[in-house]
Amino acid sequence: MRSWKISLLARDQTVGGKIAVVKRIFQLAQTLSSVIAQAFTPLTADPLLVWLYTSIAIIPAFIGVALCFLSAGLDTQEDALNALPDFIRKQ
Repeated sequence: MRSWKISLLARDQTVGGKIAVVKRIFQLAQTLSSVIAQAFTPLTADPLLVWLYTSIAIIPAFIGVALCFLSAGLDTQEDALNALPDFIRKQ
């Protein structure tokens, strides 16, 4: 249920003709997450499942920290773009 909300938000924030590009990037992210989930499936054969839970906890933590650093200035850019008039944004 959450994925369609993200897709709608991405569509509403996208400039004119770039909606298909944003949808494809969203679908690529969903595909990559499914591939990662399938890659971790063999780890469930471990009776203790220690490596599975440890790796699933550490990898998103690193990715989250990296995304925080990479997207630090994007909030101010988005606010500036949202302040533009609609006839300029939709071109």
